[in-house]
Amino acid sequence: MATDMKGISIRINSDLKAQVDAVSERLGLPLSTAILMFLNSLARNQALPQELSMEAHIDADLIKKAAAVTQEMGLPLSTATTMFLKSIVRNQSIPKELFTLEEAPD
Repeated sequence: MATDMKGISIRINSDLKAQVDAVSERLGLPLSTAILMFLNSLARNQALPQELSMEAHIDADLIKKAAAVTQEMGLPLSTATTMFLKSIVRNQSIPKELFTLEEAPD
C-alpha cells in the first residue's frame, strides 16, 4: 500500500532559516524531519507542545486584554510579543518597570 504524501511550503525570514539550519545540523537531524516531528506531535496531541503554548503559562484573560491593547495600537499580539522577546534578547534583561515589588530580582 502506497503512502499518500502531500507537500507543504512555508516562507520564513532568512535569519530564522539560518538559525534553524544551524540547530538542525548540530542535532544531526534534517530540518524536514524536525518539522515532521512537530506536525506529528500536533496531530497526536491535538495541541501545541507545552513549551509553545502561551496559554499554559499566561492567564487567558490577560491574553485577551493584551490583544485588545495591541489591536488598538494597530499591532497583532504576536508582533508585540515578538518585539518584547527580541528586546529581552538584545538587552539581556527585562525592563525593571515591568516588575512588581514582589517579582523584582535582587
